[in-house]
Amino acid sequence: MLARFGIYVLLNTWIVQALLTYLLGQGGITESALTSFPFFTKYVVLASLVAVILPYAEEILRKCIGVSVSFNADDGKKENEEK
Repeated sequence: MLARFGIYVLLNTWIVQALLTYLLGQGGITESALTSFPFFTKYVVLASLVAVILPYAEEILRKCIGVSVSFNADDGKKENEEK
């Protein structure tokens, strides 16, 4: 559960950073930007929206994109029978 939480936090931070940089044009974001109230408000609102949307997006992707892996236990009987 802790690993899943960490993955969600990293994804949330990355998505919000990308949205702020590319969508809102807030380039050059530094630590001092978080002390500015207007930027902090934008960041918190955007991070909250992404945090709500992210689990639903994951569920949709899991339903639409399926990956299955199958293993076949081959102990060499077929090769021995052919020889």
